[in-house]
Amino acid sequence: MKWILTFIFITSLNVFAVEQQSEGTCLLLKQQIAQYSNNKTHKNYRESKRMVDTACINPKKAKSSNYIVSETQKFSAPKIKGLIPQVKQSNSIQTLKLNQKVADKVDMFSLFPFKILISLFVVFLLCISFSILLRVNSSKIKGMVAERIVNRKLNLLSNCDYKCYKNLILSLDDGDLTEVDHLVVSRFGIFVIETKNYAGWIFGSEKQPFWTQQIYKKKSKFQNPLHQNYKHCLAVGTLFGLAKNIESVVVFTERSEFKTKLPINVIKLRDLIRYIESFQTHQFGIEEVIEFDELLKYNIANTSRDDRKQHLNLVKKRRVEPKVYL
Repeated sequence: MKWILTFIFITSLNVFAVEQQSEGTCLLLKQQIAQYSNNKTHKNYRESKRMVDTACINPKKAKSSNYIVSETQKFSAPKIKGLIPQVKQSNSIQTLKLNQKVADKVDMFSLFPFKILISLFVVFLLCISFSILLRVNSSKIKGMVAERIVNRKLNLLSNCDYKCYKNLILSLDDGDLTEVDHLVVSRFGIFVIETKNYAGWIFGSEKQPFWTQQIYKKKSKFQNPLHQNYKHCLAVGTLFGLAKNIESVVVFTERSEFKTKLPINVIKLRDLIRYIESFQTHQFGIEEVIEFDELLKYNIANTSRDDRKQHLNLVKKRRVEPKVYL
């Protein structure tokens, strides 16, 4: 994502660059400004002023003329009375006409040459591609954001009493793989945490296989997170050889609002630390907690990329044929 933003930034610098005019054109534009300085609302003044401010910052140097006037040509004109003032007058008229032509050419296309229009089009395509990428991976991105928020919350727990782990790939007795969002190990119990970053109203009960999310008039169903986390608890029990003292916790972020009465272990993110610390009875000894820690470290060290890919494939398959764990 960083390289996409960097490319957009570099490209945008070229978009707002304006092609510089030649020194002669800039001189004519300044003469146009001086001519209409008494009437600054005039179209010619405004357009010439805008052109000078944008396209005459670093004017192009004029190329040497192909026509050289010889000394004889300079003084070959007959000195007839009244001829020289007439020539000056005609030169001033030609200058005004040329200024008028330059002012007429100052339009949107002169400010945005072809290359810059191409750059604008490229930036537009990049923005569209980036928005499509965000939309396709929106659920994954929301999940990552929620997990980071939970990480910060769990860091508030005492390091002496609690050990926190995240994104664990564990196996079940049947060889199936599952991923645990967060796991907290302590003498007061093992806490298996499932995080949901849903917005809107949430409807559901403990035994319903699917819950409902409602945002305005749009309703959508998702698997009961209690049933989903039950599988995670089974995997943790298999790893530790435990059948009890494993607490299932489902955490919803503050974007959601419960509209039905839910079990006490379905909580909002703000109540997570208070809920964990409410367990004050020792369930395990220090030696058992150390053993759990060693098992988790061994599991993390032996989890390969292939295991994670296999788990992702299983998740995609379940989305087509969802399973419900009662």
